Amino acid sequence: MSEHYYKVDDGGYSLRVSQKGDYLCVDKPAGIATHAPDPDRRGLKEYLARRCKLDLYVIHRLDKETSGALVFAIGKEAASRAGALIEQRNFRKEYYCLTQTPHEGTELRVCDAPLLKVGDHVEVSDEGKACRTEFIPEQTEGGYTRWKVRPEGGRMHQIRAHAAYLGIPILGDTRYGGPAAPGLCLHSAFIELGLDDLELMHSSPLPPWMSDLSLLQQATVFSWLVHAQKRWSLYAVDEDESIRLLHTDIEGLRIDKLGRRLLVSVYASSLAASLEADVSRFARVAGISDWYVRLMHNRGKDPHEKTLLTNCETSSWTMREHGALYELRSDQGLSPGIFLD
Repeated sequence: MSEHYYKVDDGGYSLRVSQKGDYLCVDKPAGIATHAPDPDRRGLKEYLARRCKLDLYVIHRLDKETSGALVFAIGKEAASRAGALIEQRNFRKEYYCLTQTPHEGTELRVCDAPLLKVGDHVEVSDEGKACRTEFIPEQTEGGYTRWKVRPEGGRMHQIRAHAAYLGIPILGDTRYGGPAAPGLCLHSAFIELGLDDLELMHSSPLPPWMSDLSLLQQATVFSWLVHAQKRWSLYAVDEDESIRLLHTDIEGLRIDKLGRRLLVSVYASSLAASLEADVSRFARVAGISDWYVRLMHNRGKDPHEKTLLTNCETSSWTMREHGALYELRSDQGLSPGIFLD
């Protein structure tokens, strides 16, 4: 599969897109609709069509809250070919989900309850359409279980409704009775379409909190990672490039990747309790070794006060933004002098 990179806006970042034949494969971030939910808002299809200058068609959908492997067709003919395969169920999909329900053993669990669409959700009903979902437990740790999921059919909210029906509602899926979480823990890991002249396969790596269940025990870090994942997914940012990872997602917190360092700006004193440990864990998962923290919640009373937590050996470094190199220092004032918001 060849990889192509398309510029996003004028920011200098690139969206990673893989193209195979007449199909575009992407890793959809959670929180973005597959296609426009209404005329005033764009979904991922419209976003990609504009940025990549391609005539894209939806051949299958992921819920807005679901992340992972998604394929668009380029042109009507490609859409028709793929659509026929999906209608005939000539495809293979694998998902992963997390649950917070007691589970022992490795026994396969299957649900073939028919589903009926009622408004913006589905219900198990004899009047519904047939579908089948397999749930295979893979790992249990700290009260959480990761399941490999194989759906047959493509009904709206099929995995979510079937999981709830089996008594294992998905973590973060409060609509179907799941426990609250920073996000819906459902990920599309793999899709395969058996086209006549093309074996189309696309896989999407698991988010870190789904591959490492120990992160679920660290509520603060878990929340930061979920909210930062959208920007990590949308922008392919190299080591020296810069991006704001958290803006207004967590009240009183901003996190910037400034080249090879993280700057964590804290505006709420309530966040300072386990800050050093939380930042260290977040940086490690994000693959960034150096970080520093500014405690900003008292800056209005004493603008010259600066409290710094850091693991950096030096106070100066370089970063890149819009192709220009900047030298930054962490030992002069409260601000590094550049703002990514």
